[in-house]
Formats: sequence, structure tokens, C-alpha cells
Amino acid sequence: MRFAIWLAALPLAFAGEHADLNGVWKNAGNGENLSIHQKENEVEIAESGKEATEIRCNTTGQACKIKGGEVTFWYNGDTLVMMETTHGNARVIKKRLKVSEDGKNLEEEIVHISPAGSTEKVSLERQTGS
Repeated sequence: MRFAIWLAALPLAFAGEHADLNGVWKNAGNGENLSIHQKENEVEIAESGKEATEIRCNTTGQACKIKGGEVTFWYNGDTLVMMETTHGNARVIKKRLKVSEDGKNLEEEIVHISPAGSTEKVSLERQTGS
């Protein structure tokens, strides 16, 4: 019983440890922007680029429906993790978003799980005033 109560309180204990990902981040390599707005248990992410996308989902690990699949978000310490599954589980991508120590860059690690592929690392720069 005590174990179950402790596990239920665990997300609250780590809530204050989430890095501030809020703002607009620019990928200098391709000029695309990533806009992130965090709330207590929710995140909104908008990407500009070839295909503009907007995702709004909880950060408690419960799946949210998106066009052609689902997405799940959770925090692993100061890292926001996103698992995106599309095309009937034929395409699975895991992304990890973490702010650099100086707060000026957002480090994005993209892991291609299915089909298996190489891991990409992208650095996005925080835009002034965001």
C-alpha cells in the first residue's frame, strides 16, 4: 500500500525539475522553427517547415491521437521525451528535447526505431524574446 502511494506522488516530486522549454527555437540548418508552450501536465508544440504541424498533448505518458497515429509525451528528469507512432506502427520515432546548460540552445535527439535508422542530433537556437 505504501509503495502505491509513493508511486502516485512520484510525478509531483519531479514536476519542479522540468527544464523551461517554452519559446521559439530555430534550426539554423534548415530555417524551420519549433514553438513550445509548457503547462503543468500538458505541452503544445508547433513546427513550421514543409509540413506545418501542431501537437497538443498531456505529459503523463498517455497517448494522444494525431493524424495517422498517436503521440506520447513524458519527462525524464529535465528532458521531454516524445514517442510518435504512425502508419499502423510501421513508423516509430522517439525524440528527446533538452535545453543546453546556458539555456540558449535546445538539443533534439531523434531516434528512428521503426524502420530502424540512424540517430540524428539537431541543435536549435532560442529566439530573442521567447
